[in-house]
Amino acid sequence: LKIGEKKMNYKITNGSVSYGAETILEEINFDINEKEIVPFQYDNLKEVYTNKNRFYATLNGKMGIINFKNEIIISFEYEDIFYLEGNNLAAKIGSNRFVIINEQNQQICETVFEDIDIYSSFSENPALYSAKLNGKWGFIDKDGNVIIDFNYTDTCPVFGDDEKYAGVSVDNKTHEDKSTFWIIDKNEKRILSFECEPYGFIL
Repeated sequence: LKIGEKKMNYKITNGSVSYGAETILEEINFDINEKEIVPFQYDNLKEVYTNKNRFYATLNGKMGIINFKNEIIISFEYEDIFYLEGNNLAAKIGSNRFVIINEQNQQICETVFEDIDIYSSFSENPALYSAKLNGKWGFIDKDGNVIIDFNYTDTCPVFGDDEKYAGVSVDNKTHEDKSTFWIIDKNEKRILSFECEPYGFIL
C-alpha cells in the first residue's frame, strides 16, 4: 500500500487499523471505517502499549504524547519520553539528563538522572526502574524515589516468566566488556552470577 510516495504498512489493534510509514517518516491512523483520526503531521507515531488511548508522537524532532483525538497530552519538547507505572513518565531533556514528569507535564522529582532504563528493571508490581546517577546505576520507583542505591557499574535485563529479578554488574565493567553480573531481587540478595551478553540473561 502506498500513500503518496511513502511505503505504508498497517496493523489491526483494538478494532482500529493503524497505517504507518516503514521508514518512520510520518504516520497516520484510521478507524475501522478508514476515517482519519490522526492527521499526516508527525515524524513518528507509536502506540503506548500500557494506554491504548495514547500515542508517542514526534514533531520536528521532538517527542510528546497525544491521544486518539489528536489532542496534545504532553507538549513536543523532549528528546525521548516513555511511560512508567500509572501516568508518570520519564522524559529526556538533554544529553545524559532525564526527569520524571506527570501527564500535566510537571516535574515530580527534583533529581535529574543521567539515564533511565525501563528494560533493565524489576517488572513485578510495584515496578522498579534502572537509573543512573553520578556514573553509577541503581533502581528507582515511578516517583523517582531511590529504592536501591546507585552502587552498580551497569544493569541488564533478566528475561523470563519471573519478573522479580534484575541483573547488576559488580566488577566495575559493563555488559559490553562481558562483565560478571549477578541476578538480584529487590532486597539486593544475590541469586545467581553470570557473564552478561549484550541482550541480557534468560532465566
